[in-house]
Amino acid sequence: TLSKYGGYYFDLDIIHVRPVTYYRNFIATEDGNSASNSVIHSDYGYPLMQMAVNDFPANYRYIQLCV
Repeated sequence: TLSKYGGYYFDLDIIHVRPVTYYRNFIATEDGNSASNSVIHSDYGYPLMQMAVNDFPANYRYIQLCV
């Protein structure tokens, strides 16, 4: 949806302490070193989102867990 229309995405467990509408085209990090998908903003047509959409099927690894 973000790659097609742009906008904000927030996980339901995110608590905002300040407005984020000032920031554009960002992704949050969990620990400052690795990317997280819990908070994302992308403008319509932002090339990084299209790169992510193209990269996902090429690099997705299905792992079946045996319980």
